[in-house]
Amino acid sequence: MNSLLLLLLLLLLITAESPAAPLQRVITLSPHATELVYFAGGEYKLVGISNFSDFPPSVTTLPGIGDAMGMDRERILMLKPDLVVVWSGGARFRDLQWLRQQHIRIYESDPQSLQAIVGDILALGKLLGTEPYAQRSVNDFNRQLEKLKALAQSSRPGLKIIHQLWQHPLMVLTDEELVSRALALCGIRNPVHIPGHKLATVTDEYLWSLEADAILIDHKSFFDAYNPSSMRIIHADTLRLHRPTPRLLDAALEVCLEFNP
Repeated sequence: MNSLLLLLLLLLLITAESPAAPLQRVITLSPHATELVYFAGGEYKLVGISNFSDFPPSVTTLPGIGDAMGMDRERILMLKPDLVVVWSGGARFRDLQWLRQQHIRIYESDPQSLQAIVGDILALGKLLGTEPYAQRSVNDFNRQLEKLKALAQSSRPGLKIIHQLWQHPLMVLTDEELVSRALALCGIRNPVHIPGHKLATVTDEYLWSLEADAILIDHKSFFDAYNPSSMRIIHADTLRLHRPTPRLLDAALEVCLEFNP
């Protein structure tokens, strides 16, 4: 009897110490989640993606299952995922609740800092059993950070850029948005400061009052930049700039190089 009890205890100990098996079938519910899974090394484990996921290009052939505003529950059940990566800042509570009722594991991502992006990549790499790939992505990310910081040494002090999102109403990013903080690494400041807001609708008079060197708008924008002071216009791939993934730094570096060729 004692021998049997000892054997059971040993089996329990081995089970407790055994690492969890890597997750194999992944669905994403936001474009940034799709990219993070890729950078974590899980591209080949993706079986379904959110609407508007477009990177890497290979994922566009995968089934679309919805987005933060709603998902195709029937298709999700057919795909049999063991992990769903969601945008916690926009996912609907009832969708998350339903996923939990199906006993599907959820990873919630809403990185609000550059280091949080790193944290998500490493965490996903651990879940997927792709830690070496995830670490390589993080190493590349850190090298891009250093390139941005190096540009700050050669840029003109006090360089300011307004980031315009829309024309009517006039909408801009503030200095609290992650994009602004990334550009600040190379010495570019966002002069729009509205505490507690990452984007804001402002008046013409407010923008008139700001001292800035340039206005940044999307390179595919169908509206003209609001430019009362005849400032320089910078066109950038804001799709990359606005997604909290390593590609944000690539896009930020391109903007910084406009002033530090």
